[in-house]
Amino acid sequence: MRIVTALRLLAEQAERWPRAEDPGLEDMDLREATMGRRPHVYRILYDFDADRIIVHRIRHAAQNSIDGDDL
Repeated sequence: MRIVTALRLLAEQAERWPRAEDPGLEDMDLREATMGRRPHVYRILYDFDADRIIVHRIRHAAQNSIDGDDL
């Protein structure tokens, strides 16, 4: 349920979160929202335009960095 709540907040405030800084994602305009408490922290990698938000991946924060091939 918390992920659903985070996604709703994302829909309302997509510009709130910073760009994802993973190596290999420099050419993409992905943003990264985090949600949860340790040890259950998740990263939501997404981009957006005026009409929609596209969630590319939801990953556990303990996972290794992501690159363009993982999307």
